[in-house]
Amino acid sequence: MGVIWVGMYGISTVAAQIESIFFLSNKLPRGMIRAIFLQGAIATALFAPLAVLLLGKWRTALQAPASPTPARMHASSAAWRLALLVVAFVFLYMFFGYYVAWQSPAVRQYYGGPEYSSFYAVLKANWMYHPKIYVLQVFRALLYVSCLYPLIRVLRAARWETALAMAIFLSAWTTVLLLPNPMMPSSVAHAHFWETLAFGLVFGALAGWLLSIPRKREHSAA
Repeated sequence: MGVIWVGMYGISTVAAQIESIFFLSNKLPRGMIRAIFLQGAIATALFAPLAVLLLGKWRTALQAPASPTPARMHASSAAWRLALLVVAFVFLYMFFGYYVAWQSPAVRQYYGGPEYSSFYAVLKANWMYHPKIYVLQVFRALLYVSCLYPLIRVLRAARWETALAMAIFLSAWTTVLLLPNPMMPSSVAHAHFWETLAFGLVFGALAGWLLSIPRKREHSAA
């Protein structure tokens, strides 16, 4: 239950609304962000135990089946995986942001941004005039990894299944952009839907693959 709560609330509410604060603080009604954080916490607190109960996973210590002991990841291995995920997060965020969302005239008009000539031009312009966006995305990358890692550790699945599960998990939250959104026009929301869907599928699969390590029983059998 705790793992589900952390994963859901961290990804669907905290990570999403940090961007809202950064990009949309002047467009949102006063107190709305605070209300969204509270709403997300309540909804997740109700959903997590219900999901565990209804799916038949609510077991006592005596009922819980014995499972292979999770293998420990060496510090050096964890460090390069984390560094790779952070770099991949920032790159994929900028990549899909430019090639998917920013190609929409409605998106450029909504945020009041220019039509850049190339992906490199976007990276350079943000580095020169909006460097905080890179700091923000590094922080969000660490937040994503912190929320996904507990989920990955409790999964009893093959590595490719874990990668698929994390891709689906991250992409599931993008569907909210298909609903009527008082914060932005539907054309802008739909452009962000395709952007975040592509990002969620790719980064989720990568995170699931890199953060999934064999359990001791599997390792010894191999």
